Amino acid sequence: MATAIFVPGLAYWAVNDNMKTWAQMDAISIRLCVDQEGRSNFDVDKCVHDAGADQTMFQHEQTTPGRYWAEALTFSFIIDVVLTALLVGAFLIGRWVVRGFRTEV
Repeated sequence: MATAIFVPGLAYWAVNDNMKTWAQMDAISIRLCVDQEGRSNFDVDKCVHDAGADQTMFQHEQTTPGRYWAEALTFSFIIDVVLTALLVGAFLIGRWVVRGFRTEV
C-alpha cells in the first residue's frame, strides 16, 4: 500500500520540481529578451526562440513525456526498494538486539 502511494508521489514531486526549474529559467530568458525590445530591428520572438525559452520541459531534457515519466517512476521504485530494505534491516537488527544477540530463531 505504501509503495502504491510513495512511488507515484515521489515521481510527481521530482517531475513537478524539474518543470518549475525549467519554467524559472525560461522566465529569465524571456525577461532578458523583453528588456531588449526597445532596440531597433529587434525581434522578441526570435530572441526567445534562440534562447530556447519556447520549449517544453521535455524538449529541454531531449526526451519524450512517456520516457521521462517511465524513468521517474523507475527511479522512485528503486528508492522505495532501498528504503524498504533499510527498514526491514533495521527491524531485524533491532529484534536481534532486543533478544540479546541470540542467533537461534
